[in-house]
Amino acid sequence: MSPALTATLTLTGVIAAGLPLLWLTATPPVKELSAAANVSSREEEQVHATLHFNALPAQLTLWHEGCEIANITSPISPLSFPLTLPAENSIEIEVRVIWSEDSSGQNGATLILVPDGREQRSDTIWTGENELHDVFYFQW
Repeated sequence: MSPALTATLTLTGVIAAGLPLLWLTATPPVKELSAAANVSSREEEQVHATLHFNALPAQLTLWHEGCEIANITSPISPLSFPLTLPAENSIEIEVRVIWSEDSSGQNGATLILVPDGREQRSDTIWTGENELHDVFYFQW
C-alpha cells in the first residue's frame, strides 16, 4: 500500500472515531423560556375560593378585578368558586353582604383561597352591622 493511501485511511479513521466523541462532549443548547411564556403559564394558575358565613346572608355580591363575579340572593354557606391568580401574585376580592333581619351581633365572612401548588390563605372580616362592604386582599 502506498504511504499516501495509508495516511488518508488513518486520517479518515481518526476523524470517524472523533466525531461521536465530539458529539458526546459538546455542551447541549440551553432552552430559554421567553418572558411571555412564563407570564402566560402564571396567568393560568387556578385558585379555589371558598366563602363561609357565620350567619345566613340575604344578599351577596362579589367583585374581582373590577368585574362582578357573583350577585346571589340567599346564598348558602360555604360558597365555592374558581379564580385565576394574576402574575403579580395578589388577589383582591370586594365583598358586599347584607344579612337577614334575623341576624344579630357580630356577623362575619371568611374567604379561603387555595392556589394550585401554593399555600392556602384565609381572612375573616367582621362587622357589628347588618351590612358588610369590604375588600379581601391576599398576597403570595
